[in-house]
Amino acid sequence: MLSRHAEWVLSFFMFVVAMLLLPVGCSSDKTQGDIKPSKSYGDAGPSETADASDSTPAADAAEPLADAAVSVATDAATDDPERDAATTTSDAEVPPAADSGATPPAAGSGNENPPDAGTQPPANDDARLFATDSLLEIELTLSAPDWDLIRGQGRSLNEVFSYCLDPAFDYTVVPASIRAGGHDLAQIGLRKKGFIGSLSIHRPSLHIDVAEYVKGQLLFGAKTITLNNSLQDTSYTHTCMAYQVFAAAGVPAPRCSFARVVVNGVDLGVYLNVEPIKKPFLARQFGDDSGNLYEGSGLTDFRSDMLVNFEKKTNEDQPLSPQISQLAEVLARPGDDILADVEALVDMDRFLKFWATEVLIAHWDGYTGDLNNFYLYLHPITNKLVFIPWGTDAAFEHTHPYLRKEPRPQSVYAWSRLPNRLYAIEQSRERFRTTLRNLLTSVWSEAALLAEVDRIAALLGDRADPSELTAQRNFLINRRAELMQELDGPAPQWTIADRPPLMCQPERNSAVTGSFNTTWGNLSAYSPSAMNVLDVVLDGTRQTFSGVFASAGLDGDGVPTVQVGALLPDGRLVAARFFLSEVPSGPAEVALHGFETYGAVVRGKNESEYALDGFVSAGKLVFDRASLASGAALSGHFEAQLITLEPALAAQYGKP
Repeated sequence: MLSRHAEWVLSFFMFVVAMLLLPVGCSSDKTQGDIKPSKSYGDAGPSETADASDSTPAADAAEPLADAAVSVATDAATDDPERDAATTTSDAEVPPAADSGATPPAAGSGNENPPDAGTQPPANDDARLFATDSLLEIELTLSAPDWDLIRGQGRSLNEVFSYCLDPAFDYTVVPASIRAGGHDLAQIGLRKKGFIGSLSIHRPSLHIDVAEYVKGQLLFGAKTITLNNSLQDTSYTHTCMAYQVFAAAGVPAPRCSFARVVVNGVDLGVYLNVEPIKKPFLARQFGDDSGNLYEGSGLTDFRSDMLVNFEKKTNEDQPLSPQISQLAEVLARPGDDILADVEALVDMDRFLKFWATEVLIAHWDGYTGDLNNFYLYLHPITNKLVFIPWGTDAAFEHTHPYLRKEPRPQSVYAWSRLPNRLYAIEQSRERFRTTLRNLLTSVWSEAALLAEVDRIAALLGDRADPSELTAQRNFLINRRAELMQELDGPAPQWTIADRPPLMCQPERNSAVTGSFNTTWGNLSAYSPSAMNVLDVVLDGTRQTFSGVFASAGLDGDGVPTVQVGALLPDGRLVAARFFLSEVPSGPAEVALHGFETYGAVVRGKNESEYALDGFVSAGKLVFDRASLASGAALSGHFEAQLITLEPALAAQYGKP
């Protein structure tokens, strides 16, 4: 849920504390903190896609890895490896309105007399939709007001981190036309998608409903298409490669490919085209789509206090499948005599592969590591529960933002109830460890995986971040040794306590306002001014400051940043820092939106220690003067909400 940039903000603040403690007017020649590229963890909403194909499901998803392995073997036999920098806002960067001459239906409405549907592609050509050897060219056209409406929608960090979500929230569907792979459809439904990590005004993730206004209309055999912006993975390798590894391990996994998306003539860049987990997927994977499908996100587990979080995706008029509540009851029983009852409810062989693969690829944000990002299918033939992976954009990384300071083994995730109970029992623990060893032997081919990284890099060219590609290669090269170090010895213990249930805590939200008057250029050159103001409530108390300073410039990651720092009477620092997707070229209002444009409040505990109080969202920055010219005046004010971190997360980032 946290963005990578949000995590590395904390590292930078060690430097900020030192800078603000310098005499007023001084600046430092020290290099700014090493902040890694901006990157948001998180989500990908489901939608429906093509009918079942004749090919084997696992082979379809794993095919790129298999092809790479063949290529590597052949070579060996013949003796032969996102945030943009700051930009000034201009009208050309905002997709213009389409001048179609026709009046579209109202946003989110149907259309009783739709225009001609255009030339449709072959009805069942879903292989073209998920081809991995080329970019699918997608051009979308819609009115400028509708585009501005949908791209600005989304939840705030305050809603998400206070767990006070509006159950009535939904994204608006608007009419659009599409050209994809040379085929035109005159009217489709388009909406934004995403929970929090991928939210973007400039490059929103998108959901296309092909049949929204024209009943029975298909595009490459698909009723819906999911386009993820990969804001959280600028290498563009994590998602598709993760699903390939799952499929190669024998786990039902979606297909994944790449598309270049253009909206109203503006190139938004590369998107991930991920097969949604819907009935066509179920039919293709299981041969029967009549079973109950559930999505698990935001702390969903087999616990009495979390069963309500299982979201029905099929057969929605039916009650919760009894197998789910029965499994919760079995796992709540003390003792080790639960395995037979678990196996009567869960497809254990598939779950062990699912669990081991989440560990193998370090998919910390999935079910076993974070009670998040998974689907659960009650197979109508076996009557057993089968796990399906989802939201793998944070895979292939060692980080875990909720467990940064916890002693955590590399060779297991057991933060959710099912793996936690199984890992505590020797018989099932050894089955899991044997499964993980087998995957390292049968699936984890460094040569094939590295070849797949190279293939994606060649396909996308300079769109993929070279530093992130290097990080991906390093993970693939080192992962076997990291895991074998623990698999060759006694099983490490998992000692981390259960996660507490989520409860709405509106009291953790409070207003934060202020103003800034500085110049653009150097973040470490602070400007004292009577116009600099910071008004913030911490620990229930409105703070009093002895001095307020401001600065603006690019951080170590090239992210445009405005910060207001103030000193408490005891000399400790409080700073509000805003990270922007771009800086306007003059007076403008900038909305805080997800982790694309957001703020953070940090507090110094003493001269060498610091802590993150929380994130700033649900508000705006208003610029009176702004320019990217070095030394140019930059002034304005902000009005927003501070969401203080929950205790479990605050403990990982240094409680104030």
